[in-house]
Amino acid sequence: MLDTSGLQSWECTLGLPERSVAVTRSAAATPEAEMAKPGAAKPEAERQQPAAAAPVTRAAPAPASASAAAGADDPLEIPLMLVRPSQGDWARELFARGLGYLANVTGEPPEKLREVVGGWLAQAGDDPRRVFRLLAKAQSRKVADPKAWVSDVLTGGEGIESAA
Repeated sequence: MLDTSGLQSWECTLGLPERSVAVTRSAAATPEAEMAKPGAAKPEAERQQPAAAAPVTRAAPAPASASAAAGADDPLEIPLMLVRPSQGDWARELFARGLGYLANVTGEPPEKLREVVGGWLAQAGDDPRRVFRLLAKAQSRKVADPKAWVSDVLTGGEGIESAA
């Protein structure tokens, strides 16, 4: 059943039996009748104007170091262990996802970390898959300082036992 405004009643929406209330257009449509109803809307002059809405601005993202310090990982981010390049381009994944992970954890800018990753590639015999896998292991083991850990593994230090 539709009401006088042309909307379906809530009883009908919920599947309840309809009320049998007859409303005549002449009695309900007059402004005087509307104002006489309890809880009726006030005339335009008496209505309070809503406060002007502040313009919606996008919040600045939290600094990477703050999220890393809090230990908050992006739940939608794919763990590095699950990444497989679509066309076997491990270097692309290393500099996209691996560098992003490293920047997020260390709080350093990616531009500065590119040199570090480039040094790792040289130490690994230009094998981006090996460097990427080391970063994936560091992420899965939640290594506090992956930069130092990967460097230690690649130079044959103590981290090599924990990398196996």
